[in-house]
Amino acid sequence: MTLRFRLLGPIEVTGPGGESVVFDRGKRAVLLALLLRNANRRVALGNVVSTLWEKEPPDSAQANVRTYASQLRAALAGIGMPRLESPRGSYLLRVDTGESDVEVFSDAVITADTALAAGRLAVAQEQLRLALDVWRGPAADGLTAHGPLRLALDALDEQRAATVEKYAAVCLRLAERTHTAIPHLRMLLAEQPLRENAWLLLMRSLAEMGDRAGALAAYGSARQVLRRELGLEPSVELRRAQEDILHA
Repeated sequence: MTLRFRLLGPIEVTGPGGESVVFDRGKRAVLLALLLRNANRRVALGNVVSTLWEKEPPDSAQANVRTYASQLRAALAGIGMPRLESPRGSYLLRVDTGESDVEVFSDAVITADTALAAGRLAVAQEQLRLALDVWRGPAADGLTAHGPLRLALDALDEQRAATVEKYAAVCLRLAERTHTAIPHLRMLLAEQPLRENAWLLLMRSLAEMGDRAGALAAYGSARQVLRRELGLEPSVELRRAQEDILHA
């Protein structure tokens, strides 16, 4: 029975009939995020406790974890079948092939990288588009996490950022679907405004679409944020791109 486990955005699990459970931002959601990042692997009870409580856990921590796990197990059983197991002293979430958006994203990126290495740009472009389509926001959007789980979620967000830049670069090389990369670049820069490569790709994408004014405005925005946040002028590549656009 197929479920859909979504971590790339707000945490959500969807059943075979389309019924879904959207988990709150509390410790049940943190537990689910932890288990999803370790799908099909045992997570020791001690690791669960240290993930759910950043500081000294309460005396009732282990009992609380069992309560959260019981609630999570019941919620999953209500939309499909029990997937949460409790091997001795640990927890394990069963996720089948193709059920996790993280897996779908990762597989598409791997396929794209293989296609790029073989010079198959159109295939790479399509796979990168599919990879980005599964994202609905930052990983575990709204979740308060710390420690290794926070690092794992941040790593997913960085993979998304790198994929946006890779997709835009491929679109420019093909001079095709360039317009589809622009919203992704704008969203990325709203979240991470210090990514000079993303600004460069946005400028070139806008120029490719014939929006010379927009490309120059993007340069101005990049210069403003770099000077304000870092006290630096734009890189040589950004300045050269501006000159190219001015004299095109």
